[in-house]
Amino acid sequence: MASNIFARYIWLIDQLRKFKRLNLKEINAIWVKSDLWDEGEISERTFHNHRKAIEEIFDVEIKCDPKDNYRYYIADLEYLEKDSLRCWVLNSFATLNEIRADKSLRKRIRYEDIPSGHNHLSDILTAMRMNLSIKFIHRGFHNTESREILLHPYCVSVYARRWYVIGLSATHGMLRTFAFDRIRKLELTKTSFTMPEDFSIEHYFEGCCGILVQKDIPIERVVIDVFSNARDYVATLPLHKSQREIARNEEFTTYEYRVRPDFNFIQRILEQADMSVVREPKVLCDQIRKIAEHLTQLYEE
Repeated sequence: MASNIFARYIWLIDQLRKFKRLNLKEINAIWVKSDLWDEGEISERTFHNHRKAIEEIFDVEIKCDPKDNYRYYIADLEYLEKDSLRCWVLNSFATLNEIRADKSLRKRIRYEDIPSGHNHLSDILTAMRMNLSIKFIHRGFHNTESREILLHPYCVSVYARRWYVIGLSATHGMLRTFAFDRIRKLELTKTSFTMPEDFSIEHYFEGCCGILVQKDIPIERVVIDVFSNARDYVATLPLHKSQREIARNEEFTTYEYRVRPDFNFIQRILEQADMSVVREPKVLCDQIRKIAEHLTQLYEE
């Protein structure tokens, strides 16, 4: 029963995200056609109880506009859509609702699995919520021996199908990043830590394109010309969130970035292969040229 009620909350949020504004009559018209629920229409009392629960659980406020035929809408919808974590959770559960409505969809959906997401995430989130240190055994890809790590977990991030935990390593005495799939025997300790008030995950990863944080590489202006079919691809899936189109003609589109041109950003550029050219800065142009020369040598017969 509890899971069914939770699914109702997700469904209501999803409809208001899709249709923007709906009154109770319009909500019920969609409700009875959804094939999700055996019971009849939502009563006004039940609806308002759902509104209250949705605000408490998801921090999503549903308001009513009497001047618009008493239609309901999500307050600060634009802010919600910019919250990538909440949208990810809501979209995932909304998809499960659709599968519940038609189980045949299970065979028609393909998704990209994140293997390491099944390990440690719940324990690490618990430690973050309770401000408890975690202890685990870690061995990096380039290390021959494992090491015990005591970490104050500040945040988690997912990148390129891997989950990472970032925090203050008491073992190293500095902020470090650890991939979940290199962690073994993780446990929560009884040692609490104080989360720094000035720590911001957005500021920590400022200018970065991926999980690497190399503060020795300054944020700078990068200009790239993108050709052919890559133009539409890059336009709809930016190489970095700072991407801004600054010029366009029949042959190519020019994009500007404010980014740290580190290893991960270079890899994103190389994904476009012969369909993009770095124009600025010259140092980055030279790096890409050396990589191209090295590739040419590797493929020489």
